[in-house]
Amino acid sequence: MPGTVPQPLEWPEELTNKDWQKKKGALAKMAGKTDIGATMTDAKAEFDKIDWTLLEAAQMAIPDRKSIPKIKEAKAAAMSHITKVIEGKVRPKIKEIKELAAAAEAEWSKSKLIPKSSAKHAALVSTTADHYWIALKSNSVTFTNLLDEYDKLVEKLVKHQKDQIELLKPQIEKLEVSLKACAASPSKANYLNLPSKPESVHQRCRSMCNAISVLPNLKAKYWATWEPFGNKYPADARDGDGEAEDVKKMLTNIVVALADFKKNYQSLV
Repeated sequence: MPGTVPQPLEWPEELTNKDWQKKKGALAKMAGKTDIGATMTDAKAEFDKIDWTLLEAAQMAIPDRKSIPKIKEAKAAAMSHITKVIEGKVRPKIKEIKELAAAAEAEWSKSKLIPKSSAKHAALVSTTADHYWIALKSNSVTFTNLLDEYDKLVEKLVKHQKDQIELLKPQIEKLEVSLKACAASPSKANYLNLPSKPESVHQRCRSMCNAISVLPNLKAKYWATWEPFGNKYPADARDGDGEAEDVKKMLTNIVVALADFKKNYQSLV
């Protein structure tokens, strides 16, 4: 069977060809071909093609479980697998078992030669197949619960992202304070490490980068802009003459980037 996770549904022993041949009785074997055993074998073969790993949200790769689009893709793949394999292949075979066993039970019940135990077992097979056919419906509790796990992952990520967005607000405010302080006395020393509070622009930009990095949508849009701000002090920035001018340009770039960020970041969650 594809996948290695414990499966929530096991194939019933009553629907195996081995059990059928053992319990239908010798006289029933002589009564004629029913096709029940062969259909059981075919049904079990289709059942073994179910990839339970594909249906388990917990089996997703850890990086993918942190991506809402990836989770939605995985859920869609799971739903497709249920439709194509379980609804399309497995359940029709189980229904066939049910109908064949019901027909055998009806015929054997009329026979004076075939023991009642044979007809009774055929009825059991038909009932078991019917119950299992229902259990494997795409809207059954089993598959509903499995698919719900994907939704729970999305809900958890959305909550986490909203929480992180809330944490960005004070980071933005602190950066604005640092920008204002550095603009009042633009220098490399003040940009990197103001001697007193508030913290340096550079450190505040690093904090912004850290916050952006854990939010996939924000990282995709803003990382290329903000990563240089949180990186090392530009090697081509001048010291002494021209230092204040270069620092002012850096502050302007950050102010412009911050204005764009403030306008859009909450809508990207």
